[in-house]
Amino acid sequence: MDYYLLMSFNNRLLMAGLICTSLSSSLFGSPTKADDKEGFYLTIGGGLAAIQDSEWDDRRGSTAYSGELQHDSGFSGELGVGYDYGRSSIEITWARNSGDLDAISVDQAGIAVSVSGGVTQDGVFVTGLYDLTENSDSKITPYLGAGLGINKTEWDNITVAGSNVGGGWVSNVAGQVKVGTAVEMGDTNDFYLEGVYTLQGGYTVDNFEYGSVDAWSVHSGFKFRI
Repeated sequence: MDYYLLMSFNNRLLMAGLICTSLSSSLFGSPTKADDKEGFYLTIGGGLAAIQDSEWDDRRGSTAYSGELQHDSGFSGELGVGYDYGRSSIEITWARNSGDLDAISVDQAGIAVSVSGGVTQDGVFVTGLYDLTENSDSKITPYLGAGLGINKTEWDNITVAGSNVGGGWVSNVAGQVKVGTAVEMGDTNDFYLEGVYTLQGGYTVDNFEYGSVDAWSVHSGFKFRI
């Protein structure tokens, strides 16, 4: 009789242990894919850039002149380091957009003078990113991002009618908006494709007023978890 009571007690103890184990797994679970993603990472990417035309106004004399600085498309590049919290992340990036200065238009004369020269934007941004999918098992993750930073726009080797007139630069606060998709390539790296819009405010140089120098860029790259 005692033997059967002991076996019954052992069976109940085993059953209780199994139930506790099951509840523990349900409540706390094993590390999820989101947990595995948490931590520091590096990014590197490159692609195409289109620096937008910028308006200008000259109000130094009795007659006001205005027009546009017209740019051609070029290339973009980005390097960054960030921390992934699972569904959200924050990163610090250095970004470059480059292109060519193609023409300077003068509205009052109805002309656009062909010029040559380069234009480059270098910026450092702090950006927050948020995944748009709740499925941690998905290998494809669309995301949105927005950030603030400092952006420097520089024009160099500007040539007008065969004469090199030098260049100049301006630096001020800028913002950026990102829309992209990441594709998981393995446990420690992702491939991403994103579009970025950079907003840089206007500025004034020697009573010349210039409008914002915004830029579009589309680039792809890789994210490496460390």
